[in-house]
This record gives sequence, structure tokens and C-alpha cells, in this order.
Amino acid sequence: MSLISKTVLILVDIQTDYWSQAPEIMEAFPHFEENVARVLHGARAAKIPVIHVRAQYDELKSPFYRQFKSLKRNAGKPTIVAGDHSEPFAMPLEGEHIISKPTW
Repeated sequence: MSLISKTVLILVDIQTDYWSQAPEIMEAFPHFEENVARVLHGARAAKIPVIHVRAQYDELKSPFYRQFKSLKRNAGKPTIVAGDHSEPFAMPLEGEHIISKPTW
């Protein structure tokens, strides 16, 4: 069995809440977008499976949700992460696996 057949690319939380709407993160990781795009392109070109893990927090499935929303720094923020807010440079293609997670 070759190394390629044992390889998978897992992209975790590459969503607007954690990148383009988080200037402090963008500043700390200035090459993140281009690095993700390059690795994703390489994996797809090599036919390596890609798995997208997305934060999908809501009041019913996420045990920390109420506490998180009650913190002063989160007052007035929209639903923490709901729906698909993938960054354009990391959008899943048809056939790629998507896993939603209700907690950290």
C-alpha cells in the first residue's frame, strides 16, 4: 500500500467566523489563505481524499452554547457558527466529505 493511499487532507473550521471575520487571526497568520489553497490544490491533483470539518454550533446540540453567549465579549454576536460559512479558498467540491461538529 502506498503512502498516497493512506493519506487524507482534513480541513478544520476554515469558516468566515474564524478567518475573514477575525482580523486578529488574519494578522497572526498572513499566509494562511494561500497555504490552504496550495495544499488543497495539491491534494485534489493527487486524488487525495479531502474532509471538511465544520463548526456547527446551536443551542440544541452544543452544550456550551448558552454559557458562551452569556460571556460579555460575545454579547450581540450572531449565532456562533451556523450553516455553511466556508471560506471561498476552501470550499468543498462535490464528492468531498463534510463533517459538522457541535462543539470544540
